[in-house]
Amino acid sequence: MQTPISLLKDIKKIYFLGIAGQLMSALACLTHSFGYEVTGSDENAYPPATDYLDHQHIPYIEGHKPENIGSPDLIVLGNHIRQGNVELEYLLKNNLPFVSYPQMVQMLFSNAKYRIVVAGTHGKSSTPSLLGWII
Repeated sequence: MQTPISLLKDIKKIYFLGIAGQLMSALACLTHSFGYEVTGSDENAYPPATDYLDHQHIPYIEGHKPENIGSPDLIVLGNHIRQGNVELEYLLKNNLPFVSYPQMVQMLFSNAKYRIVVAGTHGKSSTPSLLGWII
């Protein structure tokens, strides 16, 4: 099995399935800032997530269709993507490489010396914001 570092060395184009959520849009922007070509799709996309994507010039498509995917090196699945989603069914049928949000975070930061993890039912957006401001 390849380590995350060796996996990312060959990755250039990353497609985010469910890009317009708060977490996914932030991860897409971060991934883009690391130099990867980022695109994605989502349904019912709206600000502030779309504002983040627009500000970073990350193209996204409203709605889900198999042809949206193109030919990425890797696909990141949003937590709300479920069986029956036509893009998910397409990537599974065609054996396209994909990872979850947590797996992508781990791949991007596998060499980090320290990590802070925020989990729970409430406060997962505001707590990291405050931590980032403090640090």
